[in-house]
Amino acid sequence: MVPDVISFSAAISACEKGGQWERALSLLEDIKSRGVEPDVISFSAAISACEQCDEMAKAKLLYAEALALNFLPRMNNGEIDLHELSAPVARVAVAWSLDCLARRETPLPDSGLKIITGKGKHSINSKGNVAVLKPELEAMFASEEFAGLGATEDERNAGRLVIGAERLRTWIAARLAGS
Repeated sequence: MVPDVISFSAAISACEKGGQWERALSLLEDIKSRGVEPDVISFSAAISACEQCDEMAKAKLLYAEALALNFLPRMNNGEIDLHELSAPVARVAVAWSLDCLARRETPLPDSGLKIITGKGKHSINSKGNVAVLKPELEAMFASEEFAGLGATEDERNAGRLVIGAERLRTWIAARLAGS
């Protein structure tokens, strides 16, 4: 039996659930070396495995690779739509986007950053029509690494978090001063 993208993705997902980030990365490399094209599921599971095991640098590298293949959402005009992502992948997407802003690879939007989390009605990130992604990201923003960003719920749309441009500038300046 010849493994295909489905069997590889299933194995990577099993590694994710088992906290085996090294094995997940090894399988992702193996899939490529066999001439099988990984897909969004393969990348998402590997990113999630790394993020959940505190291997954020590796997760961000995988996210960048998945972006290059147009598998995952990219921040565009100060907005990033995460509502179809798992919480671990969404955290990596936000961290990656903030890194791009801090490195000035992406221009700082005048209106700040809008993060679409969804309201929990149709998303993979809901339990009983209650959104789980937004509280996960709010907890991320409460961490020391992201302190000062002050993400708030968009008053016009409960399925969005907003970080004002001034808070972004202040956070980026503090981050650059600390490096």
